[in-house]
Amino acid sequence: MIANLYLHTDSFLYNGSDTFEEFSSKFQKFVSDLSVMKVEKDENIIYVTERFCVVNIFEDKTIFDLAVSLQTEEKNLLYSILGNTSQECDFSLDQLKSKCKYQEDESECHSIIIFNAPNTTTHSDQNYINFDEYEIVYNKSSWIYLRRQILGNHPQEANHFIEECKKYFPSLFFHDNNKEVVGKYLKYIPRKIIYYLSCLNDCFLNFRHSYENRENTNNMLRDFASRYNMDDEASLQGNPSKRVDLIYKFPRKKDASLKEIHCEPHLKINKYDDNYKKKKTDDEDKFCARIYFHFGDPEIKENIILIGSIGPHI
Repeated sequence: MIANLYLHTDSFLYNGSDTFEEFSSKFQKFVSDLSVMKVEKDENIIYVTERFCVVNIFEDKTIFDLAVSLQTEEKNLLYSILGNTSQECDFSLDQLKSKCKYQEDESECHSIIIFNAPNTTTHSDQNYINFDEYEIVYNKSSWIYLRRQILGNHPQEANHFIEECKKYFPSLFFHDNNKEVVGKYLKYIPRKIIYYLSCLNDCFLNFRHSYENRENTNNMLRDFASRYNMDDEASLQGNPSKRVDLIYKFPRKKDASLKEIHCEPHLKINKYDDNYKKKKTDDEDKFCARIYFHFGDPEIKENIILIGSIGPHI
């Protein structure tokens, strides 16, 4: 889906809250995202407001003042996008915010890029990703966050969904089995699936490594699900006889030979998406799903979570 991305004067205006180190981190992330957007230019159209290039984005410096610190390739990329590739727009920030709301029948989406968020903006683990307003907020989110929003709102069919997941969840490795089992859930809980995968991709490994009692896996899984406001407690498989059904073969990185992996930990989805209009004929089987995964195996990939099944309760 095409994303129309807006660099607005008011969303880049310096708000006085960043240190130079914080600004530098955001700026590098922004430039890195621009390089991806340019490669994917058929799906990403950039719009710039008239006075964007003269607004102070850090202290008394404009984006061109700050571009001198970039590597030559990055600098040329920025000049190319702002000077040649982008299109002009004259929307006010309020008009843009209205334009960037999710519409069920949208054929393309609109997103504000917010470099300097208002100081009143807050972020909660309880609402890790929002699907009703398209936006990229630095340093909270990135271009990948927007593409996840789009995928949660417009999942299409199972093969497309999993192939897109492979692009936008770089810390997850998806077994091909997912294409066989996820399809029937994409009408009812695509947002929930993307939300859960985002929490796994972005937060789980750090959460696990910092957990005080890592040996108590069930408690750790339970607390992870609670922290990110999931539908139910995450857990290990409680029925030992079912463990054989949770074996998935993943290719070893050294020679592509297959290794059997038990994807026993699982996250639980028990409720339909907040934007799905439940029908009286709906039964729980349509939206009660499980994400079975493994913490990772260095023979497969370093620091990568293995996703065995996004599908029915096993």
